[in-house]
Amino acid sequence: KEVNYVIDTLGNIFQNGKNLKSSSETGNQWYKNGILIEGAIGKEYSPDTTGYFKVIVTGDNGCKSLFSMPYYFDITDIVEDIDFSNFVMHSKSH
Repeated sequence: KEVNYVIDTLGNIFQNGKNLKSSSETGNQWYKNGILIEGAIGKEYSPDTTGYFKVIVTGDNGCKSLFSMPYYFDITDIVEDIDFSNFVMHSKSH
């Protein structure tokens, strides 16, 4: 009889600029809107579209966590880095 155990820790998701970051260093599998994202197994994931993201963590023993709480990521809320090197400041003297 095969018995599967669930690891007792959930992955938590945090936003780090344009990236989402799992609280787990290893064993991550990312999902968007409940669908597995092929190849998205790193600690960080860089979404290119808006959606609800979750992560499942697999421990060293092969046991999986439950899904993390969903994290809503809105790509339109991301402010790109602005290059100010081409801006010129003018001052008006009276």
